[in-house]
Amino acid sequence: MPSESHPRTRHPTQLPVGAFPLPDGSSLFRVWAPRARRVDVELLRSDAAPGSDLEHLRCRKRERMQPLGFGLFEARIAAPAGSDYAFRLDGKRRRADPASRWQPFGVHGPSRSFDPSSLTWNDQAWVPPRRDTLVIYQVHVGTYSPAATFAGIVADLPRLAELGIGALQLLPIAEFPGTRNWGYDGVFPYAVESSYGGPFGLAALVDACHDHGIAVYLDLVFNHLGPEGDYTADFGPYSNSRFHTPWGNALNFDEAGSACVRQFFYENALYWRREFHIDGFRFDAIAQVFDSSPTHILREINDSLPDAAKHLSIAESELNSNHVLSSDRAGLGFDAQWNDDFHHALIARLTGNQRAFLADFQGDEPLLKVLEEGWALASDWSQFRGRFHGEPCGARPDQLVVFSQNHDQVAGIGGGRRAGGAQGAPEQELLLVMTLMSGFVPMLFQGQDFGASTGFHYFIDHRDPALKRRVVAGRRHEQKQLSPGAPYLSPASISAWSQSRLDWDQLGTGWGQLMQTKVRQLTELRRRHACFRANAKRQVQARWEGSLLILSMLQGASRGVLVAHLPQVKRLESSKNRDLARARRALNRSTLQQWLSSLRAHASTDSTCVEERSNGGAFRVAYRTERVRERTRDFVFDGPSALVLVGTRRAN
Repeated sequence: MPSESHPRTRHPTQLPVGAFPLPDGSSLFRVWAPRARRVDVELLRSDAAPGSDLEHLRCRKRERMQPLGFGLFEARIAAPAGSDYAFRLDGKRRRADPASRWQPFGVHGPSRSFDPSSLTWNDQAWVPPRRDTLVIYQVHVGTYSPAATFAGIVADLPRLAELGIGALQLLPIAEFPGTRNWGYDGVFPYAVESSYGGPFGLAALVDACHDHGIAVYLDLVFNHLGPEGDYTADFGPYSNSRFHTPWGNALNFDEAGSACVRQFFYENALYWRREFHIDGFRFDAIAQVFDSSPTHILREINDSLPDAAKHLSIAESELNSNHVLSSDRAGLGFDAQWNDDFHHALIARLTGNQRAFLADFQGDEPLLKVLEEGWALASDWSQFRGRFHGEPCGARPDQLVVFSQNHDQVAGIGGGRRAGGAQGAPEQELLLVMTLMSGFVPMLFQGQDFGASTGFHYFIDHRDPALKRRVVAGRRHEQKQLSPGAPYLSPASISAWSQSRLDWDQLGTGWGQLMQTKVRQLTELRRRHACFRANAKRQVQARWEGSLLILSMLQGASRGVLVAHLPQVKRLESSKNRDLARARRALNRSTLQQWLSSLRAHASTDSTCVEERSNGGAFRVAYRTERVRERTRDFVFDGPSALVLVGTRRAN
């Protein structure tokens, strides 16, 4: 149980809520329920009818809770960890605990108390990965492995670590209705999804990740609660009366009663960090977290988290506003944010798609601007929004997370289909190279590392027929706007989920093995050569030569060039592309010569020569020094759609 002498706890409204097992076999129950005059805690016989709804379970013990003021109630009762319980409001409604740590029977079932001290940890020597070489891997637990559990991910960790993956970013894992959901319909923010393996399964995954040198980030949804199983309105004003998000009522962070709501979510972030050793968070759609308080709730949370070297706090924001990352008084204090502009500029340039928000990213200029400055829309006119959008980017490269695939974009603008197409398509390699070698913090979407062609659709498993109809209709309308040519799959159908599951047979194909080799090569390039890392001192120049993108990067003595073939068509040409071959010859004549001159200028006084080698278009630069009497060949990448050249004395 959290200590009540927590330095922030100065007022009853700042007490943590939930069920807290104690060493003597009893438990302390605390709940915020200002809309009830009386609250009883009931221990339930869920073993007699585990499939039944909450109201049909037998009560084996009941205790009246004592009011503490401000809508808080508290009781201490003989109930060891693992007890199933609920709250009875005014002798009528029986409800699960909004701060439940475990919902083993789903969102309509009883809560189960959980003792975090029962978890076993072996990560005392764990050191998080460096941010400048970090590669994030986004995972949806329910579609990643055949088991659709945390344990299913554990089995793949050795492979991911060998590829150079530094962090898993899990889609939301809070308890959601049914067994098939993206996770953004969660209604118990503290409870680990039971179908994934519950709290013990999550702890085992985190511990195993740390053992393999991989951090774990959680996706937290602090802008709304899901539409099914949310009974918080019976307890108190959790929702904001003034604002409504695209997914439901906004949360109450600044109206009457907001003190306890703020504490609820503030403590939630600390709970994951403290009890499950979580290394970072991705906060969903922060523009929909409405708070007019002097200190925004997200800033308050960020200020409470460890230093970014140990814990990374990432915002999902399309605002293109520097206040998201700013540590000034008015800033939100995030360590990093998703950079949608990178995805939009890259996909618009590659496909020519002009629908919806991609209309703002047509032509050659947006991608160059993103690569050099961070954002494409920086006080620029947005055709999609019908107004000017953003401001000049003040973010460092290590504060921008970039991607060419993610759950939203595959299901949205792709209509469930991945950018890159089927296995073997050269676009897959191109998107991989552009993402990993952009000089920002790269994120891959599950399966992208082996060229997966499986899609990712929106799917739900709601029980309410009327709610299902609304969701199905809403998704059909959204897909019509974003990707009208894609086949429509009802989110309520089992097919939407089954077709989103990774096909692990593709891992062992020739292309799957080749793509993994490319990932290893590219992540090694980033580790060995400072010019490709996410570093504030890195200098970047980008230009077009016809359909070729030339990206030059400099960090100290470390110099690199990325050449990518990006014709504005839906399919790239073959590996014998004439433009790329011509680029190789041009680089051989000019760019490489410029490198060598620069490298000689940066070489130490004990360097006797710098050698140039060319073998079928794959260039290598070697150094020979009298002092160490050894030759070090720099790593290069040579693929059908992209070429990476490197010249550097050593990794900085």
